[in-house]
Amino acid sequence: MAAGATLFVITDGNGNHRVGCTSGTVASRVESMQTGNAYPLRCVHSEPIPAEMGGTILAVVRNAMRTRRIHRDWYRADEITVLGAVARAVAHAAALTAPPSPVPSAPSSRQAPTGADADPAPSPFEEELEDARSRVNLAGKVARNLRHPWE
Repeated sequence: MAAGATLFVITDGNGNHRVGCTSGTVASRVESMQTGNAYPLRCVHSEPIPAEMGGTILAVVRNAMRTRRIHRDWYRADEITVLGAVARAVAHAAALTAPPSPVPSAPSSRQAPTGADADPAPSPFEEELEDARSRVNLAGKVARNLRHPWE
């Protein structure tokens, strides 16, 4: 993973959430945003991301949360809604930057390759993409349970 940024979600405890990226520490970002804010801010989510994905992730979040936007990257929504949008945006950005998958060849009658010819282990990017997909699935399940707890 390329060095670079941290994606964060900050709340003021009143249903307002700030989604952003920083190249510094999240604690210093919270501290700088706390100045002039009447309510205590706290970070509810942070994760390292490649710096080049930050803009894409924020654009996807802005589009998904456009009806809940207060000002710039502040949104009025429950935490599950915001975290779900962030998880989907991370998965979307990861899919956009994923290397193209190879075209499968026709099956042959020879034995499966072994040793140096065997398929390499999954790359860290593929593992990260799978992790992002599982977070999106989990966020969707949690959101469905919150909407319809009786089902």
